[in-house]
Amino acid sequence: MLPPSLADTLRTLFASDALATGEAERIAYSYDNSRRHALPDAVVFPTEHAQVEALVQACRAHRVPVIARGRGTNTTGATVPVAGGVVVSFERMNRIVRIDPDNRLAVVEPGVLNADLQKALTPHGFFWPPDPSSAPWCSVGGNLACNSAGPRAVKYG
Repeated sequence: MLPPSLADTLRTLFASDALATGEAERIAYSYDNSRRHALPDAVVFPTEHAQVEALVQACRAHRVPVIARGRGTNTTGATVPVAGGVVVSFERMNRIVRIDPDNRLAVVEPGVLNADLQKALTPHGFFWPPDPSSAPWCSVGGNLACNSAGPRAVKYG
C-alpha cells in the first residue's frame, strides 16, 4: 500500500488515465513472460521525462520501489514488482525523436517498439540489431534493460 502523501503526489503528477490503482488494472502489470506474479501498488504511464524524474524522486523519498516496464515480454522477471511499489509502464513514451544517419544515431523514447524502429531505420539503410523472438511487439527500452538481443547478439553483441 502506498503512503497517502505518495498517492497524492502520483495523482498530481499523472492524469487519471495515466495512473492505475484499481486491482483489475494493476493485475495486468503484475507479471511478465517469466511466470512470476506480484501485484504492484500502482501503475503509472508517463509521457515525458519530467514525470519520470519527479516520480523517481518521490518514490525514493518514501522508500517505495520503482519498477520500469516495457511491454512485459521478457522472461527474466525483471518487471515483476516482487516487493510491491510503482510500476512505470513506458508504453506511452513511444516517440522516435530523431534519426541522424550521418552520425549513425537514433534517439528514441524507451517505449518505442522494436518493429517501429526497424521500419523507421530501413529507408536510411540501417537497422536496430536486437532481434528477439518478440521483436514485433517488444520495446527498445526493454531490449536494452533485459539484454534481449536474439540471434544477432552473436554478431553485434
